[in-house]
Amino acid sequence: MSLLKTRTLGSVAIVALALLAASVAPASVGGKLTGSQIQEYNAAATDSARAGWAVEQLRTFLADDPDTTHAILARRMIIRAMFTLNAPEKQIIGLIDSVGRTLPGEPQVVIFFYAQLAQDLMDRRMDKTKALEYARRAADALPKDQQYVPLSGMVYGILGRAQLASPRPDSAIASLRIAVSTSPDSQRVLAFLGQAYEKAKKPDLALEAYLHSLSIYLGKDTTAAAPLRALWRKKNGSLAGLDTALEKAKGESRRRVALDARKYERPAPGWSLTYLDKKPVSWDEFKGKVVVLDFWGSWCGPCRMELPIFQAVYERYKDKGVAFLGMNFERPVLGKDLRDLAREFMERNKYTFPVVVDHDQVATNAYNVSGFPTVYLVDKTGNIRYKNVGVSEGIETILQDQIESLLD
Repeated sequence: MSLLKTRTLGSVAIVALALLAASVAPASVGGKLTGSQIQEYNAAATDSARAGWAVEQLRTFLADDPDTTHAILARRMIIRAMFTLNAPEKQIIGLIDSVGRTLPGEPQVVIFFYAQLAQDLMDRRMDKTKALEYARRAADALPKDQQYVPLSGMVYGILGRAQLASPRPDSAIASLRIAVSTSPDSQRVLAFLGQAYEKAKKPDLALEAYLHSLSIYLGKDTTAAAPLRALWRKKNGSLAGLDTALEKAKGESRRRVALDARKYERPAPGWSLTYLDKKPVSWDEFKGKVVVLDFWGSWCGPCRMELPIFQAVYERYKDKGVAFLGMNFERPVLGKDLRDLAREFMERNKYTFPVVVDHDQVATNAYNVSGFPTVYLVDKTGNIRYKNVGVSEGIETILQDQIESLLD
């Protein structure tokens, strides 16, 4: 059910198409689109130079009475192309309503179809009444099952945004609060919640929502910036104190996301191994230093994504009293020496961080590594302070903030 983990309003279109395409067959027989056709038509539908061509191709496909699922997908891409071509609003809405009457009873299909289109209408400042109608249809289709809770956050975020057009903001506040409860770090939902509070004449709550939106760690959405400045000036007579309030809020978000959520406190186990060049190395050599240990292997896809980041952080801090160790574990490859595998990988990618060979998993087991890559940060007293598993968004900034916290 990974499709239910959507947390940002901007990803609705992608998830909706992925959902409808989930059952696509590998060949276009029996009235079905191939995966490559879906990709091509979807890309063309958002390109003003090719959207007309996409509509023609998709209508030709629909004329052959295709499989129901693929027919819905084709019509959804036609609607997308109509937006791109700036077709008359009544024509677009008429097509949406026509397609809506053909939808199967599957909740996810109904939810994503109407949620995405409600958002599309609002993004293009089209019929507000229809946007609200479609958002409500998406909300009404939500099952009460616990597994749909993340999806409900997305839907209620869109519904709350649509309800902002109403003269009474109470319903918008209620919907957006539901969305925030499941997606507490959604910057756009928080910005809309701020607007709703402002409309309800609750400036203090509006300021709180705007500040929260702009202070989200690693966040890039600035929707709340202008209304925050305007409301702060209106309430306080000037912008004095705003920067301080923002920095405080950002610091709290940084601590919560980069530090507290990744805290892992235990003494760092000792070990005696060798570097890639067979030179002996012992954990005792790093006493009194901040140490970053990255457990990785060249066979590991996520490791290959993460190692350029590890290299960049290494280059930034290697001369600032921080020790970096790439703890390498290789899987056997017929006819290949494991050290050669690691050495060739390092040379091919021009990585220069020190590599400790752990092919017998001495340190891997001692540190209870359960997945690769895993990065531990150890403080100057020899205690592990942070644990980072896998590759997450903004990991380079997260590692830097963790290092800085140990150097303070």
